[in-house]
Amino acid sequence: MRVPAKEIAKTFAPEEASTAKTKRKRPVLLRVLNLFMFFLFLGVAGLVALHWGNQQFTVAGPLDAPKEVSIKRGSGTSTIAKTLYSQGVITNKLIFQAGVLLRQAQSKLKAGEYRFEPGESMAQVLDKLVQGKVVTYKITIPEGLTSQQIVARLMAKEDLTGEILDIPPEGSLLPQTYNFSRGEDRGKVLERMRAAQKEIVEKYWAKRSADLPVKTPGEALILASIVEKETGVAAERRRVAAVFVNRLKKGMRLQSDPTIIYGLVGGQGKLGRPILRSEIDKKTPYNTYQI
Repeated sequence: MRVPAKEIAKTFAPEEASTAKTKRKRPVLLRVLNLFMFFLFLGVAGLVALHWGNQQFTVAGPLDAPKEVSIKRGSGTSTIAKTLYSQGVITNKLIFQAGVLLRQAQSKLKAGEYRFEPGESMAQVLDKLVQGKVVTYKITIPEGLTSQQIVARLMAKEDLTGEILDIPPEGSLLPQTYNFSRGEDRGKVLERMRAAQKEIVEKYWAKRSADLPVKTPGEALILASIVEKETGVAAERRRVAAVFVNRLKKGMRLQSDPTIIYGLVGGQGKLGRPILRSEIDKKTPYNTYQI
């Protein structure tokens, strides 16, 4: 009987066959091990980089004095990072952008004028931009100004923008101090004044006396404006108002000098001289000696 050579080889050299299989398996295991080590290295490197980046993001910033920076409307994360870096507010543009990305704040950054304080970290800078903590300015409207004079003050504020085309009715704007941001529209500030006055009027209109001789909040505003112009002393206004209310109850004319002046000069302010007899007798839509 004849036995094939291959079978003879398997019978007398089994170790050689086993060694060949082992050699074929080694490269596969080595590749898997190398791949594992590679990803392990990447993971460790990533953690180290993340830790370092977080330290840089939260460490005290480079400013040693307050700095005001304007962020333009429509600016993206990259543009904002460049602006902050060029102004010395942050030390690393990429880390700042990474912080914005990780916090998912890309669409939350608000335009405006910001004041950054010494030592503020990139994290604090980002929080300020997200919260919109812009620099605020003030405008004080004293009592006794006409609507035209109030509008003139708003127009004189260079930090505000926009035009005011119509003068609001007298008494419709609340005199007090208002905050605004640079570039805010004058019309919006005016609307806040109007809303504040409306809130006050509605509050006190609801508490009015049942026998008050004015029928609408608008009439109450007009009367309050006349009282305010009649005396600049706050302590005297209650007495003056009582006099006018009694006149109205009796069907008398108010006979208030400020209404004559308003009919002559409008909302420009004071007449600058005594009222003439002819002006008292002159009929205007405002002269309460005649209406």
